[in-house]
Amino acid sequence: FSSSVKNENNDNPCEGHVEVYYGNEMGHVGDKNWNEKTDEVVCRSTHCGRPVRKSNVYRAFNSTVWLNELECRGDEASLWDCDGWPGPKVSFYRNLEVRLQDGPGKCAGLLEVKDEGQWKRVSKEGWDASYTQRACRLLDCGDAGKDKLDSDEFSQGTAAMLTFSCKEADKNLTDCKTTKTNNQNRNEKALLFLDGPQSCSGYVAIEYKEELYWLSGSNETWNTELANKVCQQMHCGKASSFSPRFSEDKNRMWEESFSCSSDHKSIFDCNKKQINSNNSAIAHVKCEGNEHNPDAIYISI
Repeated sequence: FSSSVKNENNDNPCEGHVEVYYGNEMGHVGDKNWNEKTDEVVCRSTHCGRPVRKSNVYRAFNSTVWLNELECRGDEASLWDCDGWPGPKVSFYRNLEVRLQDGPGKCAGLLEVKDEGQWKRVSKEGWDASYTQRACRLLDCGDAGKDKLDSDEFSQGTAAMLTFSCKEADKNLTDCKTTKTNNQNRNEKALLFLDGPQSCSGYVAIEYKEELYWLSGSNETWNTELANKVCQQMHCGKASSFSPRFSEDKNRMWEESFSCSSDHKSIFDCNKKQINSNNSAIAHVKCEGNEHNPDAIYISI
């Protein structure tokens, strides 16, 4: 893959219409969604500094188009790294690197895609069985697969994720469009998370209606069962240690404590009772595992 600026009537190597090459064949780039960010990528990738001006030029009706509907951020290395749609003759748009993490084997786990040098989870938003089959083929795990969506759980992380959008004609996951999303939910559900140096350890916090509260660490209510349930809900395995802790800047307590059993999927499903208003200890836990995000896709074969 490469891109260039082709001269028409002058000798300036940094002025002309934009071409991209695929399979050693030149093709055009569609101008739909083209903006200043796209200009920046073109000028930088062709070593031409910053864009000065742009204009549309005539393109023959039957000419080859390799890329269209580009949505560049402006910091990509080339146009091929921008989100967009490939032309119909492009067998794959990007060299998509995928893997399954934290599963029992090669063909089961949380789906991750390498984006801008970092592994990112795939959001369950819009995901269906046909997407799972595309992922399984890309992973060389056959056609059959099932995904597990923990829609009943309220806990979720805030890391950037990727959302896939596939058309019926997209045979491969690499043909589908991806967008980046911040996994943040601002509805009125209570959201559980851990406030600490790592995603699977810290003070137990609850966000509700954009307000932050802390779970009581009272010896009467903060026990092994509840600590394990917190870790499980955060997809972090079981609790390796838990304790009550005190912090002067964490003084807004959640007014309920929870009594959980193995049948409960979320601490918010557990039996509840009002806490002692005199309690100032905050629940703190260290879980065994690494972060699992319930808004990510989990695939098993």
